[in-house]
Amino acid sequence: PSLESSALTPAVVAGGAAVVALAAWAVRQKRAVDWERALERVSHGVVVIRVSSVLAFDMNDRGFSVATGFVVDRTLGIIMTNRHVITTGPVTADAVLFNNEEIELTPLYADPEHDFGFFSYNTADVKFMRLQQVPLAPSAARVGLEVRVVGNDAGEKISILSGTIARVDRAAPSYGPHTYNDNNTFYCSCASNTSGGSSGSPVINSAGQAVVLNAGTSTKSASSYYLPLDRPVRALRLLQKVLRAGGQPGRSTVSRGTLGTILVHRAFGELRRLGLRRETEAAVRSALRRETGMLVIDQVVPGCPAHGCLESGDVLLSLHGMSEAQATEAQAASCYAAAAPRGRRQWCTTFLAMEELLDDRPGQWVCVRVQRGGVDLSVPLRVADLHALSATAVLEVGGCTLHMLSYQQARNWNMPPGRVVVAFSGYMLSNACVPSRAVVTELNAVATPDLDSFSRALLALPDGARVPLKYQLPYSQHQERVAVITVERTWFAAERYDLDDISGQWRCTKLPPPPPPP
Repeated sequence: PSLESSALTPAVVAGGAAVVALAAWAVRQKRAVDWERALERVSHGVVVIRVSSVLAFDMNDRGFSVATGFVVDRTLGIIMTNRHVITTGPVTADAVLFNNEEIELTPLYADPEHDFGFFSYNTADVKFMRLQQVPLAPSAARVGLEVRVVGNDAGEKISILSGTIARVDRAAPSYGPHTYNDNNTFYCSCASNTSGGSSGSPVINSAGQAVVLNAGTSTKSASSYYLPLDRPVRALRLLQKVLRAGGQPGRSTVSRGTLGTILVHRAFGELRRLGLRRETEAAVRSALRRETGMLVIDQVVPGCPAHGCLESGDVLLSLHGMSEAQATEAQAASCYAAAAPRGRRQWCTTFLAMEELLDDRPGQWVCVRVQRGGVDLSVPLRVADLHALSATAVLEVGGCTLHMLSYQQARNWNMPPGRVVVAFSGYMLSNACVPSRAVVTELNAVATPDLDSFSRALLALPDGARVPLKYQLPYSQHQERVAVITVERTWFAAERYDLDDISGQWRCTKLPPPPPPP
């Protein structure tokens, strides 16, 4: 019997290996079939977006661009893409479908901080194909997940790039000091080697679900940067709620709050060098077993609620809502006991937890608990409305374009938002050597802290008047410069465009004629 068993052993082993190989082959075949079905379905929901920016506005020049979007609600006609595709200024846009049908798009929502937004379209315009809706699954994003980027890479319609998510806690990418940069969020990274045209592409798993949103890429490597979908899902649900009720959603439909702080996530080793106490680290590690660091304030935007109260290097411990009466009492005293708070719900170590609180409380009070140099501080702050810090009006006169300094530009240049910035110097200002991106502080000895005051000062000047204009540049903002401009009201239109928050259209108002010369 022992001889027979030993003789049968090679056959049994060979048979077992064959079974294992067959099972592995079957798994690979099933995975390939799953991917094929998912890509076939998703490709019928991905569209080519063509955007024409008609005016220079908020860090964007006028021009034409091509990007990607995908249908997230085919019943209501909603397409998701990137914020930097929609832009925050006046645009015209259309979409090219899988069967080359073309439909007009209207901006529905562009987030004031994160790189996502939505277009809307008339569902009756789609006549010859059935668009597929791409479901969103933000919780499915994880390290090691095999994904496909379905988009229009380099302008090529329906390009499919593969990759594996390598990180889900990357810092938001920085694209430069004079352009849009995301902040206060983690990004996912993957070596999928995307390029221009793939912005707004869905990054899908084998089930055909969008797990993240393609947002940017590195010019020096194959790395691509994906935006998590937690906050886009919240915004989409709020917009859908209003549309299903028969209303017209505006920016206020998606409430967004801010303290005017830019935070970064740092490991505990670096936090100790910033003054984090050992007992605080031990308490966080005990309450949050998988946590490897905490949030640190990297920048405080001037003119925002946190300016003068919080500082760079403050380690965020917790964030709590409070009533106005409690805020009044806490102005001169801490709103918490000296001991560090205990329990999982007390600590605020992620961007998502911070935004969930702030986005629901614009105009209300919160208590921010930080540790500065080993000392706990509790600071009551009123949450600002992030939409109110975005530019919604533009002035076009003498061939130049001006608008308010938005929160994004203010963050890049470390200036207070709301001031008057030159988006395009055009004829009137370029003749006086005033460049684009100049921040105007005074016109004809009249202070211009906002766009309305600049308009009033300009309308009081006759055509051809030569007046002084004071301005600052973002790279030398502590130096005030003076130029003498000639008011041009003859050859160029003088108009103001205001965003209609409900329709998403920009309404044009012609400025009154200039007064006669003295």
